[in-house]
Amino acid sequence: MFPFPKDPATFFFDFDSTLYAGESLDEILSLALDGKPWKENTKQEIEKIMIQGVNGEIDLKTSITQRMKLVPLDKALVEKYGQIKMNFPKEVVGLIQLLLAKKHQVYILSNGFLEWILPFSQIFGLSENKIIANRILWDSFGFATGLEPHLIHTPNGKKKVIEELKNQGKTRGKIFMVGDSKADQNAKGKKNKGQIFEGADFFVAWQIYVQRPLEEGVDYWVKSLSDLILNPSMPNPL
Repeated sequence: MFPFPKDPATFFFDFDSTLYAGESLDEILSLALDGKPWKENTKQEIEKIMIQGVNGEIDLKTSITQRMKLVPLDKALVEKYGQIKMNFPKEVVGLIQLLLAKKHQVYILSNGFLEWILPFSQIFGLSENKIIANRILWDSFGFATGLEPHLIHTPNGKKKVIEELKNQGKTRGKIFMVGDSKADQNAKGKKNKGQIFEGADFFVAWQIYVQRPLEEGVDYWVKSLSDLILNPSMPNPL
């Protein structure tokens, strides 16, 4: 079940395969391949690289840049993708709105891209400063050449981002990382010598859309949309 702490807390949500059922980068690259005879073979290679990244077999920056090298990406394509309506279950939208109404902090913390996550985040009522994601570097012709430097795509990037926000006073209470992959699980901290957690306090494994291999140490499992419904009779585990 999804945790509903009584006291104000901070929730970091992954985007792809968590809030959104698909993998947005792979979808936009697939869109770029429309009409190409090599589309299916390239899509299989893209998916293979993506899975290697989420399973921790290659680092996430390598996973992203390798996929982008397979298919040229331009601004016109990004704008076209942004016009496609992403569908979010009412339970997911309701969850975010409930957390905000209960005065919890909510962030999207994603290895996806701000260029297309931001427009869709408005559905949840989140402002740009609550979206932490990669940004694309563009050349003078409007083609993607790589990623802007950011902690998010460095090793254990999500944990580093969470720790940075904690140090800046931009979190409150207990911290929950919600996601589907090992990269999300790695954002959960361990106690240092001062017995203070670095990174998130809890990891919520979101298995609604995909089931990925995760290590021991998951604090909460969300396996269906019904797990997102607040049950007032449930005892508070915190």
